[in-house]
Amino acid sequence: MDGSGGAPMAPKGGGLGGRAPIPKPKPKPKPKKEHQVVSSYNNALKKGQKTNSHKVTHATKFKNNISTSGKSYSSADLYRNNKLEIRRYYGKSGKVQTDIHYSNHGYPKTHPKVPHRHNWKWINGNWAPGKEY
Repeated sequence: MDGSGGAPMAPKGGGLGGRAPIPKPKPKPKPKKEHQVVSSYNNALKKGQKTNSHKVTHATKFKNNISTSGKSYSSADLYRNNKLEIRRYYGKSGKVQTDIHYSNHGYPKTHPKVPHRHNWKWINGNWAPGKEY
């Protein structure tokens, strides 16, 4: 009581003795479900865009530094002389699934369509790019 015969007074600044209320922690974002990842990957592949998990490599003078295996449902770009040469997509197993080539490799008769795609497959005991389309 405050001596005036009335009801007791609450402390200044609210009921916590002048302290600010403690904020609730934000919930952690839920990881994407696999079907969302696959859907996003398939959409990027169809449109020729980067996936959510994407990396960039640069070719050296004598070697293409782009792997035939990577993170599942990811993509990678290979640049040569600051020009995009290949965009590669890795499927569920992490093995290369599809390449998009942005040049004719110096062979316009055999690669008249630029850009063109190659789906990778098992050919004569080797993992290799298939016929272009």
